[in-house]
Amino acid sequence: MNSYASQFRAIVGEDFDPSRDLGAEQTRALSALIFGMPEMQITRDGFFIQYEGWSYDQDIYLSVTVTDDHKSGARALCEPNFALDQDIAAS
Repeated sequence: MNSYASQFRAIVGEDFDPSRDLGAEQTRALSALIFGMPEMQITRDGFFIQYEGWSYDQDIYLSVTVTDDHKSGARALCEPNFALDQDIAAS
């Protein structure tokens, strides 16, 4: 079984720059990956949808913001849970 982190990297590429937008194919694949995670949340904000998923077994958090037609995506993240906890505590 591939980890969620390795599947994320397979979709976006090893040299992924989080500030770069994703194409339609990557957007759909990443949304589907997150949708299949054990814990997930979908948030709508105007023309955008944010998919967030967690796997406590793999200690990983994935997120992507996509246009409502799934033709592009932005702000894709792949973070260990503990890093998010540190970011939240520092806020």
